[in-house]
Amino acid sequence: MTKGLVRIRLARFGRVDQPVYNIVVTKKRLARDQKPIEVLGTYNPIAPPLKPWEKKQKPAKHIELDFDRTKYWLSVVISSTFDDKTTVNTSIVNVLKKPSRELPDQSMLNLSLLDQFKEQVHWSQLAYCTISPYFKTGPLDQACIVYDFQKKNTAIEKHFMPIFNGIHSGTGILGVDHDDKVVHLSFRGTITPGDWKSDLNIGQCSYSPVISTISDSFKRKHKIKSIGNKMRPCDGCLVHCGIYRSFEKFIPKVFAMVQPYLNDGYSLEITGHSLGGAYAQLAGMEYRVMGYQPKVVTFGQLRITNPKLSQWSDELFESERFAKLIEKGSLILKGSYIRVVHQSDFITRFPPRIHPLKDFSHSGVTFEVLGYDLPQNMSNVLFLGKGDPERDWSCNSDFTSIKTYTLAIAHTAYFIPIPLPAFDDPMEEIQ
Repeated sequence: MTKGLVRIRLARFGRVDQPVYNIVVTKKRLARDQKPIEVLGTYNPIAPPLKPWEKKQKPAKHIELDFDRTKYWLSVVISSTFDDKTTVNTSIVNVLKKPSRELPDQSMLNLSLLDQFKEQVHWSQLAYCTISPYFKTGPLDQACIVYDFQKKNTAIEKHFMPIFNGIHSGTGILGVDHDDKVVHLSFRGTITPGDWKSDLNIGQCSYSPVISTISDSFKRKHKIKSIGNKMRPCDGCLVHCGIYRSFEKFIPKVFAMVQPYLNDGYSLEITGHSLGGAYAQLAGMEYRVMGYQPKVVTFGQLRITNPKLSQWSDELFESERFAKLIEKGSLILKGSYIRVVHQSDFITRFPPRIHPLKDFSHSGVTFEVLGYDLPQNMSNVLFLGKGDPERDWSCNSDFTSIKTYTLAIAHTAYFIPIPLPAFDDPMEEIQ
């Protein structure tokens, strides 16, 4: 191609008040909206809100580039030219230097906290083992031999796969560590048609704890008891309708499974990945209302609460207090709700912002995972503090990036590849 006939410039799309630009290679005389030769990346001129540790920094506008292809086209075009009506503050040559994220020391995880995450993510992974033909209850080395996670005197003692109208959603496992007296409740992510049905029914329903609707006779039969009432009214609290409707159907059975261990003095840890993370949050809220102190850790969880319910959840879990304790060096404590998200995991932005009065948002104390090389180490995990719905909403602009959709691998990149390895016959490997 001859110099002067090809340009690298911006092509606008997005809403009137929220412009977003594709960085494109196009012929000089083509109209802005015509199909370009190639899309190199995206540019968002609206700077996202700063993180808590970035308050003294200047807001940075978001640019994504395919570095190799951009270098190639620069060599073809020789000099890059953007549309005369639009300018970018940073030259494309400087942008080609892949950014490094400089962070204060206090944002890095200590090793013990990282070990806690890795143990919880193993339990999240084990919940996916329920679809394996080799799954069975029992010691970890026998219950799920396709995953390499062992812990002395620990077993998967129960699993549940509720079925409603011929489909099921809400699959999980109950593991018990008898040495440390810990019950592990882990929920699986989306696999079945029932799971998808729950995910996609994104209407909003009024929220109330399920424990308040369970009959006294059921509670007496299974010796379900509260040890303190943390419940208070939540006016205007709305929840993801599809997920909540499935949850309220199967959670009484989970109450009955877990209660004998709680009555014997066992502590409770709840985890889940993706849809399982949403169920884990709801289950944790139930036990907090009952006065227990569950440790809730979710990975790649989607949004299920409106801003008012998010605030109610943060008050219930005392997220602000736990965020300050973790910032000072504490480990994940009983009673806390921790949300671990990958920086490129678009599932954590679902459901997207629909309407100012029907928004979904996050709550809890948030950690962010960087990078795709597994397992990530301490330098790949950042402490973001207490969840902020306003900050989470700003992530919706990420949907304009084609790369966001292509990085589905980020949804599985939480220290180990969480969902679905190939379930080959393990006996073939043994032989």
